[in-house]
Amino acid sequence: MANKRQRKNKMKKLAQMEQQQLKLLEITPVNKVLPVAELKLIEIPDDEKPWLNPVIIDSGLEPPSPALYLGKYEAEQYQKVLNQVYTGTVKPMERFINPHSILLHHCSECHKEFYAKPLWLG
Repeated sequence: MANKRQRKNKMKKLAQMEQQQLKLLEITPVNKVLPVAELKLIEIPDDEKPWLNPVIIDSGLEPPSPALYLGKYEAEQYQKVLNQVYTGTVKPMERFINPHSILLHHCSECHKEFYAKPLWLG
């Protein structure tokens, strides 16, 4: 019995939703085209366009130097671990932040630069 009642309520709700959709279609205008006279175009001179003139975008603030922040840990500690494993041939080119960060390294034997996590190398 519960199934019949549920089905009956659902059919009733579906019929109400269809009626609401029909009312919306009657109320809302379809394909209303605005005349060209209503559209206003604003002309901006080239010297005022920020995407053409980077001087306008410049706020005067300079980004902080990366040399000021040496990371959470000392670079010497990480270099000591690399020296124990690779006998001084691998050096990090970027500052050591944490063991999960990906850093650029340089090998003095093969003269290649590669990216690796300190967890992989230590």
